[in-house]
Amino acid sequence: MLGLFVHSEPIEHPPALAAYPQPAIIGHRGAPGHAPENTIYGFERALELGADVLEMDIWMTGDEKVVVMHDRTVDRTTDGSGPVAEHSWDEIRELDAGHYYRTGPVGDYPYRDRDITVPSLREVFERFPDVPILIEVKPNSPEAAVAVADLIREFDRADNTVVASFHRRPTTALREHAPEIATGASRREASRFMALSIARLTAFYRPAYEALIVPERTRRFHVTSPPVRRAAGLRGLKLLVWTVNHPAQIRRLLEQGVDGIVTDYPDRVLREAEAMGLR
Repeated sequence: MLGLFVHSEPIEHPPALAAYPQPAIIGHRGAPGHAPENTIYGFERALELGADVLEMDIWMTGDEKVVVMHDRTVDRTTDGSGPVAEHSWDEIRELDAGHYYRTGPVGDYPYRDRDITVPSLREVFERFPDVPILIEVKPNSPEAAVAVADLIREFDRADNTVVASFHRRPTTALREHAPEIATGASRREASRFMALSIARLTAFYRPAYEALIVPERTRRFHVTSPPVRRAAGLRGLKLLVWTVNHPAQIRRLLEQGVDGIVTDYPDRVLREAEAMGLR
């Protein structure tokens, strides 16, 4: 059975994750606790608040441009409506990406009509050339993953950009198309690794990915349990946990020695890290 999970040849891991500090503070879609998500303004705010890495999501427009947005549709975060894939890039760039951002459950909308737009991935690379970036490919599309890889190559960013997806098809396509780019485990790969870790069966496992980007708990596993952390360390995998916002949870994960925390509030993680002497 173990042979089903073992690659016949060792995999040479790209160096991108070496750019991550230990522990890395990863701004989840920027800093949505303080600013509109997945926007240039939000990414700048995240860096101001202590983020080391910018995490973001991508979709493809109808004219095959890679845009930074979490949802399949533009409805939740902009003044537009409909799927991203049914809009052109020219249409997407006219939307107000701060339209629905509120300061609280009954707060006002301080970012409306402030020229905060949906960025393309190209614009993000241009604005933040030296900042480590973690990209999640949202569509279950090999073409989207290849488009992301081509942009990473164009901007010569393989040394500080990691790409992940919940889906198998995009991650497989990206690894075949651009093996120099570091990837995160797909949902299935992460579940498999955790199961093998708990069973102490990772000794000969050679993962095709460089990072486990996971919630602290799943229905079946406590992801940061000692066997998983130990196995990840022995396999050279970075363990990055999302989405962590409560100070007590942040403290617990830092004490456990996770490699990075994905958060809506980079300032909270920085504060806890400083209090523990990790910064």
